[in-house]
Amino acid sequence: MSIKFTDAVQIGEVKRTKEGYVSAFARAVRSGVQDYGAWENEHWLALADAVGKGPRDVVRVYRPPESVFSKDSLKSAVHIPITIGHPPVMVDSSNWSEYSVGETGSDIMRDGELVAFSLMLKDEKGTAAFDAGVVELSAGYTAELTIADKGLDYDYVMGPPDYNHLALVPKGRAGSARIGDAQTWGAMPINLNDRKDSDLDMVKLMVGDKAVQVAANDADIITTLVKDHKTSIDAKDTEIGELKGKLATAEAKVLDEAAIAKLVDAKVDAKTKRDAVAAKFGDEAVKDASDAEIAGMFKVIDKSAGNADETVRNALKDAKPIQDAEDKIKAAQMKFLKPEGK
Repeated sequence: MSIKFTDAVQIGEVKRTKEGYVSAFARAVRSGVQDYGAWENEHWLALADAVGKGPRDVVRVYRPPESVFSKDSLKSAVHIPITIGHPPVMVDSSNWSEYSVGETGSDIMRDGELVAFSLMLKDEKGTAAFDAGVVELSAGYTAELTIADKGLDYDYVMGPPDYNHLALVPKGRAGSARIGDAQTWGAMPINLNDRKDSDLDMVKLMVGDKAVQVAANDADIITTLVKDHKTSIDAKDTEIGELKGKLATAEAKVLDEAAIAKLVDAKVDAKTKRDAVAAKFGDEAVKDASDAEIAGMFKVIDKSAGNADETVRNALKDAKPIQDAEDKIKAAQMKFLKPEGK
């Protein structure tokens, strides 16, 4: 598993060049066993869990000299950018100009248990930050971790560091156990003597169907937010349910009315319809008329006189005329509007 790390850098031999650049020599990334807090971020929680430790435990990582001082690792530290603070992403050719204020030199070597770098700040933002007191450095790199054999006094073994950048940080932060860069770059070794109790106060909360570890001081706030969110969702679900119920009722009513009309129509046989149409419109209207014509005229009986003209035309427009269809329609209209004997 590849993990991001930060390490305090000891800086010395600072010089100012005639061009205004700041040159220096720095030392960082010692070999040996280093302690990391499982509470730093989700990656370290997972690493702790993999070796049977909890969120309040310390994960111990062994950095063997053959990894720290390997040729490939030292080579990766040549001409890497110097940034102001740790950037949120890996620095590469696409963002070098955005983050870099200088770079390391080609003199990268072992110095006792540390790696020694030559470096130079060239950009005005970098030299100005240095003059303003941002005078310490923190190395940003990645390395592979493998689970150590059982019975040892450490949990993981670190592979060769792959350097990405050196970050200028305010005085006192480079060596601080609470540097805070685990969220933006990577975890830094902790000093157990400087660790605060609040760092360890973690509790488990259920967010939906997921169990998450949160700081004890934030637990009440998070619980309230989760509860309020659920209440809001429940209210919306209730509103949606009511709307669905109203829609279903309306659809059922339409279906019921259509079913009733169809049932009534089916109960009335063709002869009854013909007799009813003849009684309303006269015998001439039904003479030689097809059942389809009769059915159309029968529907008109239950409608207002204002709709009779259009209804009769629609009922008869596709029927086969016996004499003159237009004459039959007009005759039917006249009988409807002015029945005989009235």
